[in-house]
Amino acid sequence: MSNNLLLQSVHGNFLQTLEQFVGSDCSGSDGDANRVLTASTVTSALGEIMVVADHQVLRKTDDYTISGNDITLLIKVWDEMKLEVIYFK
Repeated sequence: MSNNLLLQSVHGNFLQTLEQFVGSDCSGSDGDANRVLTASTVTSALGEIMVVADHQVLRKTDDYTISGNDITLLIKVWDEMKLEVIYFK
């Protein structure tokens, strides 16, 4: 993860954590689908998750899958694409 940014904030009764990446942080090649992004936070321990690619919210199972800390992006991912993973607990 080259320029990973991790931010946390409290909103009411839940904690929000934001990680920012770019497509080159994923496995695979520029423009490929099924690239894997490894998040630094244990996704299963945090509750809900939202994945955003270039300001578009992705849908779980249609656009991405999760296994442990690995998020497999089923869409085509370009190296310059901005990716955000938002966790809610």
